[in-house]
Amino acid sequence: MQEMPSHSNPPGQMLNPKILTLTEYLKKSGYSTFSSAPLWSAQLNFTRGLDRGFGFLTGRLIDQVETPENKEALRRILETASARAPAFLFFYAWGGHDPYRPAPPFDRLFTPGKKKKTIQTEMEVYRMLFELRSKETKAKPVAKRGDPERDLYFKQFNLKRKSDVDQLTGLYDGGLRTLDGKLKILFELLKETGLYDHSIIIITADHGESLGDHGLFLHSTPYENEIHVPLIMKIPGMPPAAIHGLARSIDVLPTVLELLGLDGNAGIEGTSLVSRLKGAGNLPESSYALGMASESLRSGFWKLIVWNERKELYRLDLDPLEKHDLAAEKPEKVIELSAALAAYKAGHAGKRHD
Repeated sequence: MQEMPSHSNPPGQMLNPKILTLTEYLKKSGYSTFSSAPLWSAQLNFTRGLDRGFGFLTGRLIDQVETPENKEALRRILETASARAPAFLFFYAWGGHDPYRPAPPFDRLFTPGKKKKTIQTEMEVYRMLFELRSKETKAKPVAKRGDPERDLYFKQFNLKRKSDVDQLTGLYDGGLRTLDGKLKILFELLKETGLYDHSIIIITADHGESLGDHGLFLHSTPYENEIHVPLIMKIPGMPPAAIHGLARSIDVLPTVLELLGLDGNAGIEGTSLVSRLKGAGNLPESSYALGMASESLRSGFWKLIVWNERKELYRLDLDPLEKHDLAAEKPEKVIELSAALAAYKAGHAGKRHD
């Protein structure tokens, strides 16, 4: 699935009140609505309107669900949801995010060897990201995201050294493996409370990660390794299947509404994936993504990335890792996609926020 890096949304922007969230649609249709997420997150901050529609709010439980008190708190939420069915539950997990600190034994599973002390900080990582392109893009320096905890973490790695990059990548993988174990506990509790079999369960993410790809780290660009995220759905009555093709984060809302037999407002963004899930219909053909100093438009297997005045062109069916920039070889395709990108932005201006 295609998603934009979450940190591309500037703090303080309010969600347009004319745009209904999935939670609001379900609340209006009689669903009890629960959220287990951090209340302080810049991206999930409820002062930005993201609390709309939720009837029950609690802090993030999944990341520490192995503790008896959090497991019991989660069980109580599920039991309440079962008693107040139909219900919608939103669970947010931070475990795969940087700074990567997987729980034992997964902190060593993918990372043999010792961590090496270096002088680099998170700010230097971000500065490196933009300095790599500053001469070509004339990009403005990114605003500092001062975070002492991250700074201290990244001081352990010299990201110009392959062994340290391998170590960092192994810790990232270990974090994902740690999260797998926590989700297992959630699924077990869903089964124990009688919710699992008849529930639609959707697992997805807001971004991936650069781990040396294109010389970059963390997440702030629309390269595939950052915006190609999982979309895993368990739908009662549908057999397991892998569906290849383009899907987008905006497609989740109309998909859920159709699965539940609910109507969305006219002009709702996104395309329901239900027909394709049933083996018929087509997937979306285009997708837009916004980074900190870049944006992209994908059309079919072609993808244009724009860094201010610099443009990159990739053919993803032949080059899924975006190693071969075809912009110089295919100027007519760059012009075509640039026009499509301009048209998309003109048609969507002002739709996301006030």
